[in-house]
Amino acid sequence: MFLISVATVLNLLLIEQIFGKLLPINQVDDRDVDEMARCVRHFNAEVFLGQTSQVAVVKSVESSAANGYFSELLSEILKPWNDMKIRLSDVGVDYRHEYDYFNILLIDSYRSFEKIQPGPIAKTKDFSEYYLIIYHANSSTSQNEMQKIFEYCWRYYMVNVAVLLKLENQTISLYTYYPFTLRQCHKPQIVTLSHGKSIRNLTRLELYPEKFNNFHNCTIMAALWNVPPYLMLPKAGTSFHGMEGMEGWLLKVLAELFNFHLDYKTPPNNEQRGLVKKDGSVTGAIKMLNDHIADLSLGSFRCTLERSTALSPSATFYQTMQVFTVLARRQPFQSFEILTYPFDIYIWTMWLMLTLLLLVFTFIFERIHIPTLHFIYDVRCTSSININIIATSLGQPAFNTLQPQRNFARYFTTMWALMTFLLRSTYQSSLYDFLNSDKTVQPPNTAAELAARKFTLIVNVATSDSFSGIPILRNKQLDLKIMNITDAGGYPILEANPDKNYATGTPRDFLVDYVNSYHKYGVFHVLEETIFSQQLCVYFSKHSYLLPSFDRVLLNLRSFGLIDHWARQVFDDRFLEQTGEERIPLALGISQLWSIFKTCLIIDLLAVMVFVVEIVYYKCSHRKLNSSK
Repeated sequence: MFLISVATVLNLLLIEQIFGKLLPINQVDDRDVDEMARCVRHFNAEVFLGQTSQVAVVKSVESSAANGYFSELLSEILKPWNDMKIRLSDVGVDYRHEYDYFNILLIDSYRSFEKIQPGPIAKTKDFSEYYLIIYHANSSTSQNEMQKIFEYCWRYYMVNVAVLLKLENQTISLYTYYPFTLRQCHKPQIVTLSHGKSIRNLTRLELYPEKFNNFHNCTIMAALWNVPPYLMLPKAGTSFHGMEGMEGWLLKVLAELFNFHLDYKTPPNNEQRGLVKKDGSVTGAIKMLNDHIADLSLGSFRCTLERSTALSPSATFYQTMQVFTVLARRQPFQSFEILTYPFDIYIWTMWLMLTLLLLVFTFIFERIHIPTLHFIYDVRCTSSININIIATSLGQPAFNTLQPQRNFARYFTTMWALMTFLLRSTYQSSLYDFLNSDKTVQPPNTAAELAARKFTLIVNVATSDSFSGIPILRNKQLDLKIMNITDAGGYPILEANPDKNYATGTPRDFLVDYVNSYHKYGVFHVLEETIFSQQLCVYFSKHSYLLPSFDRVLLNLRSFGLIDHWARQVFDDRFLEQTGEERIPLALGISQLWSIFKTCLIIDLLAVMVFVVEIVYYKCSHRKLNSSK
């Protein structure tokens, strides 16, 4: 209790330091102050306290009477607000233009409100903050002044605004504004919220009512362009109800639900979505939204961090995949590829290493100990030994007719001949099968294969920007060719250049639409490797009044499965289902060769043991023979 009292005293001292010394109490009507304090505490209980622990209070007054009134009011307000952090500011004392999600503004005129300048900072935010304006006004000018305040708020899309108006010798009234009514569009109309009701009996939704459930057939401007199959614009001169495509249907549902008339403009110079450049400048639909030429934009608009720095994105409502696509052509094998086809790289490497190992051993024995070489091979000529090793490695007979006399040498010669016989037989049978089945090179299935086979990626400007973070492009392993084409414009280029290794990268849905529209079944091959997922959203200008209402509806449509249902109607991707080609396995794979190698290794160890026994036996027999002599 002591700490609470101390905190209250400190807050009061802070008020006196910031707002100046309090006027004598007899100049302020205690009943007016008490009634206003109760209204503010009701706002705190219904709205502020449940969502935040901090409120910004900003005072901007010109008259001494209003200054004294607000000083007394703050003293009353702060007494029960010990659990709420309050940031006090005065426009005339080191004002820093700092605001919170919930703000209380103390003013006595439009000019004093304008000095607070909440708009320039508010328009850079994604969310709509709340303002409670306590207006100590002169009765003769209050309505005109309040109209100016609401026009300022609408200019910066400050829509959650409530004004507690205190006139001399009158009860406190609560006002807000509606920008869309039956009488006017995009213009604030003052509405009394406390008409016939006590302010302290109003609920949260009555204190800050929802203003954008009904636009009364007012016009909402959109930045749109043809993006089949997502959005197909109607013919010139016809109603927006002629829009087709998944996102076209979405716009029509939103227009009907919120009762607005949709008009649209197309971004100039075929810029479509536009870009956020490194210098901060923007183009296309992004620029139109920034300049408030349009209120919203969609059309396969991917939700990205870069775009979100300039615009406010809605909740994502659909997901697709970015994929690489190539022509489904089967290239013939080159001569060298045919020769090496029967075995994979592991078998060829193992065969080469074993051959080199035998040649190296021959060289070492020749340099170190010739008798050992003669003991093993029964031959002292290394060139003859090397030629025979290479010949048997290639499955050919040995050139010399003399066979090794030692069991050890005979064994290793036999095992090596057996190994090369297996390899030769497997190689010949696989090569025979290859030549008779007319096999061709399959299209690539990964980005690494695209780079290894020297493909060039065909994209437009927008796609190249989204692909810039892919490792294979960031590391410049894959050639990139940027062209002034539509989102699906890469597919005709692939068809027109069958002799070139071209690939294109687009959302999977663009390929589905192109193939179905032009009956290009079996022409294209989609790589199994997905580049990244693409989340689609609606983009608005920063601090847009449309965002909360649209988000709520989009989340409901997505959870009900309606958007996915539309997508299934538009994107018939059954032709992409893999039928599973029957693959004839090689006659000898790495697993079978490894088993043979292990078997040979065990037999080799036994042969070494026999070789050691032979040496010991030879030494013992030689000693007995010498002793008998």
